[in-house]
Amino acid sequence: MKRSPGTREYLGEMTTTRREMQSKAPLVSVITPVYNGERFIAECIESVQAQSCGDFEHVIVDNCSTDRTRGIVEGYARADPRIRFHHFDEFVSIYDNWNRALRLANGKYVYGPAADDVMAPDYLEKMAGALETHAGCDIAHTKLRIIGEAGETAAQWWGTHSIFSRCGTDLLDRMHIRRAPFDGLLHLTGESVYTSWTQLLIRRSLLDRVGVFETRWGSPGDFNLNMRAALCGDTIHVPGTWGAWREHPAQATSDNRANIAELRIKIGEMVDHALAQLGPVLETETGVRVDPKWNRQGAAMRETAWRLEELTSSPRVLERRWFLMRKALAGSWVAREHLRARRRGESFDWLDEAPQRIAAWVRAAGREPIELVEENDPGASAPPERLKEPVA
Repeated sequence: MKRSPGTREYLGEMTTTRREMQSKAPLVSVITPVYNGERFIAECIESVQAQSCGDFEHVIVDNCSTDRTRGIVEGYARADPRIRFHHFDEFVSIYDNWNRALRLANGKYVYGPAADDVMAPDYLEKMAGALETHAGCDIAHTKLRIIGEAGETAAQWWGTHSIFSRCGTDLLDRMHIRRAPFDGLLHLTGESVYTSWTQLLIRRSLLDRVGVFETRWGSPGDFNLNMRAALCGDTIHVPGTWGAWREHPAQATSDNRANIAELRIKIGEMVDHALAQLGPVLETETGVRVDPKWNRQGAAMRETAWRLEELTSSPRVLERRWFLMRKALAGSWVAREHLRARRRGESFDWLDEAPQRIAAWVRAAGREPIELVEENDPGASAPPERLKEPVA
């Protein structure tokens, strides 16, 4: 079986390619890997073409499609020289194909909408503008709009149920900077902070430092790269635009939760890998040392919450009570707060409280996790109330 190139090999090839193209590099490389995307690829291309910022290349990498994808994209590429189409006859895994696209990207910034995604017409202008203004930030992040198969507005769960939104819903409409490693450590909850690459613009140099996609974990593997990037790169949230994520049965990552037990094992492996790989980089760049207890505490809270979820969905009431009491006595804050909420007759969602606890770790390490920014003023102000104080 042919071995997939590793991260270091990809980084070497990317550096060589970029040197060759540096003199004519665009501001933004939009990369779109695609496999059998005939249904939505034209809509994606036209959404990119409609951008108010025209300084981009659109690198479309076809993973041996068997439908009309190739003909559709070639038609657009003939009419628009900014579209660079690459068709491969060898089929590879989803993230091997993403890495192909990353190797071909020449821009200062990288944007990665999937073949079924669209975005606001001012997306590139506002996101690149934020990173140009805030040169210390490596990631620009914006709101995720959920759409259905036909582009219709779907249930907007991202603004209430994502781990990003649980840092304070007031932050969703306010420009703010999220200091590394805060967003990276939020992945210790087992939830990806950045739901989709369609809501991110990433500085090319950050990917040079943290690497590209690891392929060993299959479709959930973006969790690992997102965590690595967020451990080392400051993020600026840009509320005035949006990227759209399309929900439909055929989307490439729709099987992520098909086997919950297997997924949870992979999450533990991806967390361990990210902390091991990026811990030294984080300490060098920010002076923040990865405390080994962070990973231990993260694993403990995930284990407790996931086991409690399993017991809650079963009729084993006594087993559930005994589990909570045993974990609370052992020091689990998830179990302790759950028991306190039950005594008050209230519900408890541990993911609402986890960001406050992780923010306290970052603050103790000498960094303020979140700083508010006025959109017309590059200066930063005090952090939001919800993340100011450690939780007892």
